[in-house]
Amino acid sequence: MLSSLTISNFIIFEHTEIQFNNNLNIITGASGAGKSIIMDALILLLGNRAEQNYSKDPQKPVIIEAKFKPIANQNKIQEILTEIDLEIEDELVIRREIKPSKKNRILLNQTAISLQVLKQITPLLIDLHQQFDHVLMTEEDFQRNYLDQFATISLTNYTNFYKEYKKQEILVKTLREQKLNLEKEQNYLEFQCQEIEQLQLKPNLIEDKEQELKILENASSIIQISQQINLLINENDPSLLKLLKLVLNQTQQLTKMLPSKIDLQNRLNGIYEDLKDLCNEFSDIETQIATNEEKTIQIKDFLDKAFNLYKKHQVNTSQNLIDILFQLNAKLASIENIAENLTQAELKLKTLKTNLLAQAQTISELRKKAIEELEPQAQKLLQDIGMHKAILKIKAQTTDLTEYGIDKIEFLFDSNDTGSLDLLKNIASGGELSRLMLCLKTLLSYKVTLNTLIFDEIDSGVSGEAAKKIAQLIKKIAQNTQLIVITHLPQIASLGHYHLKVHKFDTPQGVKSHVVSLDKNQRVQELAEIIDGHNPSENALNHAKELISNNNLK
Repeated sequence: MLSSLTISNFIIFEHTEIQFNNNLNIITGASGAGKSIIMDALILLLGNRAEQNYSKDPQKPVIIEAKFKPIANQNKIQEILTEIDLEIEDELVIRREIKPSKKNRILLNQTAISLQVLKQITPLLIDLHQQFDHVLMTEEDFQRNYLDQFATISLTNYTNFYKEYKKQEILVKTLREQKLNLEKEQNYLEFQCQEIEQLQLKPNLIEDKEQELKILENASSIIQISQQINLLINENDPSLLKLLKLVLNQTQQLTKMLPSKIDLQNRLNGIYEDLKDLCNEFSDIETQIATNEEKTIQIKDFLDKAFNLYKKHQVNTSQNLIDILFQLNAKLASIENIAENLTQAELKLKTLKTNLLAQAQTISELRKKAIEELEPQAQKLLQDIGMHKAILKIKAQTTDLTEYGIDKIEFLFDSNDTGSLDLLKNIASGGELSRLMLCLKTLLSYKVTLNTLIFDEIDSGVSGEAAKKIAQLIKKIAQNTQLIVITHLPQIASLGHYHLKVHKFDTPQGVKSHVVSLDKNQRVQELAEIIDGHNPSENALNHAKELISNNNLK
């Protein structure tokens, strides 16, 4: 319940504190006194964006604060607060500050919260119906939400399930696109793999082939040089070996006479043996190296292919091409993986849709059952408030899955029993919509706990017998719900447990407003002025007393 509302530095309110009763609270006041400004303050507190300058004194912050106690929907509110690590207390205090710099601060029990969190909480605390809000009744969202409230349907689980379904739907779509794109590449990827695979690459293979080609291309020169070296070392007369042998013989004779130089003989022996080995190795070169034109052609063909692949893939080593092949094979494998993932994702999507449809069907059945209950009750209330020929029908048309289920809800109306039902937005007048809204809110108050319900001039354009009927409905709602009503009708104003009046007055600093609670005598005076204007007659005063005596809730 809304226990109090404090408004500071807001338009024409310098500072006012309003206390509320748990039952029916009536707010009256002359036109322009500031009643609608109180509603504007509440709308800001409920989460509307501050898009204009509200400050009475531009040097001070605007402050709007509401206290709620006891707290209805406590469990639902706690679910929201748990996400931001807040615990609900016995009293809930919401405070909104708008500083001169236009910066906003929203506090819940002295802890800062976001505008988004505020918008989640306040609908669980206050249901505010302003003048002209009945136009909302013509919108599909309002009609569906109202029916769900009447049927006590919670879409929380369904909505969470639907979000999961839509995420899975996006995943399936993404996988399908990826699979399609990869399949378009598949042939080219396979061709690229084959190009590299036919080289049968190993690390450094291309580099080794380059060296082998170089040898083959120079085979004749290598053999010729090797032969010439052999001639010089072993076959010429005299050859290096023969000459070195002579030197060695002479050294042996020397060391016999000069034993200390035996190392010279040993060194020459080593040189002589090395030279013989070198001669053998050069001979081997002659036998190992041979011109092989066919092999040369094969290697050139291999290297042409390899160098083309270097250029194509912008690399320059055998290992680079091996790495490229690994990457290409990985891409090809990913096509198979995506196909498998897609199959699994599609299966999960199908399962989610089946379960979602089952939930939607259950919701749909509950809505249809609620329609059967709601239509006759609405019919009776419409008759009770003087709309004897009005007919309300609610149509539930099956649609594709949406975040709200499989129903398109439409309220059809015929105000004069013409036999032609049509959408509310096409045929109902503002006054008819206001009265229909009141009937629907009344029926809703019988079904569910409405925390605080506020009507801002829902009686606009109504008088006489219709006003009495509307007053009776308001009286019924107030039996179960805290009700705050801004009104100009004495029939409704006389009902209140608690009567507040908005005063506007001029000061040297400008126009100001404040709110006062009326005692019994002041209520009579206020009611008489509503009936008869300023300085009301004795008859008006007596009528006011009679209305209060007859209509006060027990």
